[in-house]
Amino acid sequence: MVKDLPDYMRGFDMDEDYGFTAVSSAPKTDTEQPKVDLSALDNQSLELAKVKDDVSSIRSMMNEVMQIVAEKETVTKEQRNSTISGYL
Repeated sequence: MVKDLPDYMRGFDMDEDYGFTAVSSAPKTDTEQPKVDLSALDNQSLELAKVKDDVSSIRSMMNEVMQIVAEKETVTKEQRNSTISGYL
């Protein structure tokens, strides 16, 4: 009969301890609801406000950069047009 059992089942019916123990009753469940730490939410909203402020600063800086780039492109186009008309 031992030869009929797969390897992982051999010795399972012996007196070996597999960590299964009988208990007299089911574990008691707590009726107390878990508590949420609201200070973590306050910190999160503060961090979010900082990120939003940083994003708005970055946007304003990018607008300034784009204005400077647009001015440079206008000057470059004007110089090219004057150079080309000088050759004609």
